[in-house]
Amino acid sequence: MQHKRLVIDANILVRVVLGSKVRHLIERYSESVAFYATEANAVEAEFYLSTELAAKRNLSESYWRPVFNGVMNTVQIITDDILTEVECNAARISLRE
Repeated sequence: MQHKRLVIDANILVRVVLGSKVRHLIERYSESVAFYATEANAVEAEFYLSTELAAKRNLSESYWRPVFNGVMNTVQIITDDILTEVECNAARISLRE
């Protein structure tokens, strides 16, 4: 069975760490959905968690880092050029319908 594919951005990666709803959705659907993120989005999410967002919520790195690493074990990293190609193909499919 082919997985559905979903590209997630830095915002979603941050929400996985700071909340529970998105984390539970990814856990629930990880068997039937392939999750992707660009390396830039992963780096951006990690940067904001480590410099601002976790501190605002009084979350130590020993709390948020394992959660972040766990989701990154589920998410496949893709390059920006692959994402651009997929977006172009998706736009062409959409125009045909």
